[in-house]
Parts: sequence; C-alpha cells; structure tokens
Amino acid sequence: MEYQIVFLDIDGTLINEEKIIPPDTLEAIQELQRNKIEVVLATGRAHYYFDELAKQCGIDSYVSCNGAYVVYQGTTIYDRPIPTKTLDQLQQIAAQHDHPILFQGSTAGFSTHKQHPYLDWTFQQLKLDSPDHNADFAHSENIYQALLFTPDAHEALLPHANYVTRHVDDGGISHGLRHIGLMK
Repeated sequence: MEYQIVFLDIDGTLINEEKIIPPDTLEAIQELQRNKIEVVLATGRAHYYFDELAKQCGIDSYVSCNGAYVVYQGTTIYDRPIPTKTLDQLQQIAAQHDHPILFQGSTAGFSTHKQHPYLDWTFQQLKLDSPDHNADFAHSENIYQALLFTPDAHEALLPHANYVTRHVDDGGISHGLRHIGLMK
C-alpha cells in the first residue's frame, strides 16, 4: 500500500505574516485533498492555538507540541506527557527568576503569571490572546509542553530534559528573549 501525505508547518507555511491563510495556500490544500493526499499539520503549537486554522482547511490530523501530542483523523494516537517531577523543577527555577511558563495540556494552556511582558509580546506577535493564568495547571492534567519565557539559558539546570530553544526578536523587551520548550 502506498501512502501519500504532506506535512505543513503553520507560521510562514500555512499562514502568512498577517497570520491568515492566503487563498492560494487554501486552494493548494484543497487540491491535495481532492487528489487523496493526506494533509497533516506539524507544529510546536498546541492544537487549541490552531484549531480554527485547521477547520478552515478541513484538516483533522496533526502533530503538535513538537511531537508530544499527535492526532490522526480526530483521534489521539500518541501522547507523551512531561513527568510532574520535571515540571516542578522547571517551575522552581522559573519562580527564582520571575520568568513565566506556559504549560500546554491536551485541553488548554495556562501561564504561571497573570500578565508578563514576555508572554504578552509573544502572543501579540502570533495574533493570539494571551493565555489565562493558573499556577496549578501543571498538576491538573497531563502537560505535553512547557514553554519557559526567559532572556537567560536554563538548560543546564535540568540537564536530563529535552529542550527546543527559540531566539526571538523581542521588540525591545529584553535582548535575546528565548522560548525554551521542555518536552519529555
């Protein structure tokens, strides 16, 4: 059996700088689907940050949270949460430096801070609402990705964890702002 599949990133691939799907991109996706080619989103984002985009495209399969949470045709087929002990350690480190963390579970994402310039700036750039605050969210459901917003490198403090570091043009908030994505 031969499978035909296309994986699409979101930022800069599916959506443009204005964070919308250009008509020609939508048309190309529909052409792929008409030709029985599976279209799957593959992104670092959690699904609740791209559900509307996926609906617009008629896509119901995705690899999200940098591979930690995978859905195929609407059904979860893989999930690998971060151990609570690791999340607790990360939260302690972040609290020492007053850096926010965005915990992303399967149903929602919540920040450890009610408001923080690093979070606000990042979500403004993505044209998304800033996450709600719930400092205890890491203990209420499985967490698939934890984003630490910091100008500092904290990777050495949790050497057993896997990190994805994104250096961000921070618009003057802090030189070298990073999103450190912690994954299992």
